[in-house]
Amino acid sequence: MRKLLLTFLLFAATLNAQEAIINRADNFYKELSWFLGDGYHWFIAPVRFTTNDWLITGGVIGGTFLTFSADEEIQKRVSRKVNKSFNGDFWDWPARYGMFEYQNIASLSMYGIGLIIDHKDTRDLGRLLFTSITFAEFTVMGIRMLLARERPFSELGAWEFKGFRLDNGVQSFPSGHVTVAFAFSTILAEFYGTTWSRIGFYGAAALVWYARMYNNLHWFSDVTFGAALGIGSGLFVMYRENLRLGKNKELPVSITPTFNGLNIRVALN
Repeated sequence: MRKLLLTFLLFAATLNAQEAIINRADNFYKELSWFLGDGYHWFIAPVRFTTNDWLITGGVIGGTFLTFSADEEIQKRVSRKVNKSFNGDFWDWPARYGMFEYQNIASLSMYGIGLIIDHKDTRDLGRLLFTSITFAEFTVMGIRMLLARERPFSELGAWEFKGFRLDNGVQSFPSGHVTVAFAFSTILAEFYGTTWSRIGFYGAAALVWYARMYNNLHWFSDVTFGAALGIGSGLFVMYRENLRLGKNKELPVSITPTFNGLNIRVALN
């Protein structure tokens, strides 16, 4: 009788383990399909832009172009004469917060832990973080290689573009660190959706924004466009997730022309 009971318990445990593995595999493949689907919508977005989308894009591009004229003056006032990310001081921390490698490891580790222990919120947050920084980073890499802008420490000026280059030394625009930091922080801020989460996480990204100029590695327009791109990636990922959850059916940002100018609305919840 004891052997029969032991055999039954072992059989039940095996069935439960197999069911758990199947459930985790199902979750992984389902969420992988979401990642690929969101990526498709992100990278083909320009061919499907609405009037509102073009107004937002045009405003960001136009505003960035205007900042080019102020880049050199701002750099003189803000930057110190170094050309490294890590200088053994407080500003090393923001440099690390904006590194794609670190945030990539953090987000994938979070997703893996959530998958193993079958904790949906942990899994969801890790997936959203990885999706946001991946979309943002690939977009940044394409723009940087295409434009190949000289960095401030080259002392060749803010208008020096080399065209297509693979050399990181001439890939100033936009800032990859700032883009990743804001893509990461936007997800964290909006996932928790509290005033303090927004102050804390957007504040952390803002330190990266300042540090890249302070360390003489990026122009003001580099970090400002990078911030806009990172926020855009994060909001897009949250928007796609909310669509799956049935929480919203419109973009979180809209711009509407009025008689007196433009009406800008940002939905934070």
